[in-house]
Amino acid sequence: MAYIAAPTHIATPIRSLGALLAAPFIALYRAMVRLAEADPRYKEMCRLCALSDEDLARIGLSRESIATHVLRGRAI
Repeated sequence: MAYIAAPTHIATPIRSLGALLAAPFIALYRAMVRLAEADPRYKEMCRLCALSDEDLARIGLSRESIATHVLRGRAI
């Protein structure tokens, strides 16, 4: 004879009103983060931030000038 174990936790589809109202904004935020992380300038900034101060000095940059160097005056 076969036995079936009953689930100990049953997920309910009912969420709080706050979660329902926040869901579209959370989705938009996550989409914007993915979009920003896909930008080559973001990847270049991460690469430069990972360098040591000595390596940055060797290529003529300081930590404070990384954003200016990568963005080159472009905000978007």
